Amino acid sequence: MKYFLSFLGTLATSVFINAQVSLLPNMPVPFSTNVKDKTTQTIENVAVTHEIFKTAQRISTNNQTSNERLFLKYPIDAAVQKGDILLLSFYARTLQSKRETGEAFLEIALDRFVEGKYNWPPVMERGLSFGSKWVLTQIPFIAAKDVSKGEMALMIKCGGFLQTFELGEISLLNYKKTVKLSDLPRSIVHYEGDTPNAAWRKTAEERIEKYRKGNLTVKVLDENGTPVSDASVVIQFKKSAFAWGTATNSQLILDSVDANAKIYRDTLLKYFNKVVFENEMKAKNWEKFNAQKTQAAVKWLKNHDIAIRGHVMVWPSWQHSPHLVQYKNDKTALNAAIFKQIQEQTTVMKGQFSEWDVVNEPFNHHNIMDSLGGKDLMRQWFDAAGKNTEGVKLFLNDYTMFHSEGAGSESFYKNIQFLKEKGAPIDAIGEQGHIGGTPPSIPFVLERLDHFAKLGLPIQITEF
Repeated sequence: MKYFLSFLGTLATSVFINAQVSLLPNMPVPFSTNVKDKTTQTIENVAVTHEIFKTAQRISTNNQTSNERLFLKYPIDAAVQKGDILLLSFYARTLQSKRETGEAFLEIALDRFVEGKYNWPPVMERGLSFGSKWVLTQIPFIAAKDVSKGEMALMIKCGGFLQTFELGEISLLNYKKTVKLSDLPRSIVHYEGDTPNAAWRKTAEERIEKYRKGNLTVKVLDENGTPVSDASVVIQFKKSAFAWGTATNSQLILDSVDANAKIYRDTLLKYFNKVVFENEMKAKNWEKFNAQKTQAAVKWLKNHDIAIRGHVMVWPSWQHSPHLVQYKNDKTALNAAIFKQIQEQTTVMKGQFSEWDVVNEPFNHHNIMDSLGGKDLMRQWFDAAGKNTEGVKLFLNDYTMFHSEGAGSESFYKNIQFLKEKGAPIDAIGEQGHIGGTPPSIPFVLERLDHFAKLGLPIQITEF
């Protein structure tokens, strides 16, 4: 990962130094953790070799379970006022990670707790990845509201993958209102091929001309049908043929009380023409949600000409399908439960969606599938889904198309190839993209897209 930092030359002036207030103690920060077993070491202070600092904090998630994701917490005993300019800085590096990219991932946030209870939204929240070399991350931001003393905490959420990483020189400075946000340094991620004259741009422009543009001919006639010369013509764009999507939920769509929900809906209609439901259609949540509410939200979306994607019928791992764990030792009952749920969802939501994810992330989440005999189950699930979804595009969804190491990308390709060869009713490829970390190079992305195009199915990319 390459970071380019813009520095404020006058940041070290006495005015700025006197104005800033440090909200964190010197390293090491005395974090508490959510780990119940205090004998399990998850964070330790270690000596490191670095020109700026000599001590770091090493964090490991190798002992966490799927039900207890490690997070670190440090309560901040200071108030923040709306409009204050703050700067969060820290160094980080990865020692070990089970992620396909080899990078560690964390979410760092300044959460608010009012009377001991979490209060959304956070003051600041970012997700980021980093590799094996020390990287300085600097995040300037503006406090959107007042936060009373004792109501804010620095939270580091360490993700679901097993990983070990180190943090050094963590600081949080409040400059009050003495600087502009643009005055402070900000970490910017650059990627191979992001220069204005990169070679890939020429062929990209050619593809845009070929696939994304069309000719428009306008004839201006008077009431006698005679062409009008030198006429002024105004063309107004009404609807995009390209899909601009986001995730949503029925609660926000149907909420008629909260003024923020109306703002949300207005924003949705302004910028998007396709949505996917966040969680309510996931198999593990199916019985918890009110299908009638989901159907009512679908009706509202359709009335506003917004296409809807269902997500997801089968997520074939115990981790993401805890509702199936009860059948872990009964393969017959397990198999029946999955097919029953496919049948239920496609019956209750028949005609509601234009697209539907049938299977999700089989590259890394497949132990349920393994316990039932392997990937031929995917073909059977697609066959079952296809019986009641006429006119709906059925997807295999994964997140490995652009993995540079190749294994995840080729696994995704071969799974789709397998389904096609077996005659499964698969209509499209759902790629969740590269979330966080060093972006893949543009030439590599184009090479992977060309490779997957050989499968002859549309590719829909999200979260890139």
